[in-house]
Amino acid sequence: MLQENTMLKRYTFWLWTAVTLLFLTGLIHSIGLFVSPVPANDVERQLFALLMGYKQDLGAGFHRTWWDLFRALSSCFTSKTA
Repeated sequence: MLQENTMLKRYTFWLWTAVTLLFLTGLIHSIGLFVSPVPANDVERQLFALLMGYKQDLGAGFHRTWWDLFRALSSCFTSKTA
């Protein structure tokens, strides 16, 4: 009986540890959604300008930039983590 009780305590400890670490990971990743990237050189500046400015026709009346799609996908993954 004593051994079963200690195994249950270990199980809940590791479960709460995993939940806490997943929550912290989601919190840290969500910081990236609020920080704007700073281009380091002219090539990156041009890349960011294209990502954030070029609107592509995605059909059904949707005109989104690649940056919009990237942000939406990142926020979905972050919310799944948290």
